[in-house]
Order: sequence, then C-alpha cells, then structure tokens
Amino acid sequence: MLRFEAGAHLADGNGFALLAFEPDDPPLGYIETLAAELFLKSSRDMARLSTAYVNLGTVAMSGPSR
Repeated sequence: MLRFEAGAHLADGNGFALLAFEPDDPPLGYIETLAAELFLKSSRDMARLSTAYVNLGTVAMSGPSR
C-alpha cells in the first residue's frame, strides 16, 4: 500500500500481477476486474505493466519516511 503523500503513480486503477513461469514460457499479465479476469500477453501490454511495476517501487521507496 502506498501512502497518499507518495503522490501519483502509473497503477491508479485496478491491481495487477506479473506472472512468470518456466524459462521457455512467456510471462503473462493478470488483471482482475468486477466483470472478468484479463490475461495479457502482448509485448505492448507487458511493457505497460512492467513500467507501472517499476514506477510503484520507485514511488514507494521515495515517499516520505515515517
């Protein structure tokens, strides 16, 4: 969970997961909504999710300390 003070981030909608499997299997993105579960595999979608994941880590680490 991010503190409000951490500011804006790229994952402001639903949560998501990056799924990795065996080395020869491509990774998947997973998003759960009220209507359905989405499994994403295109390189464009995976790039977006990966960028959002890195952004979350950066925002979480750079926020004010308690």
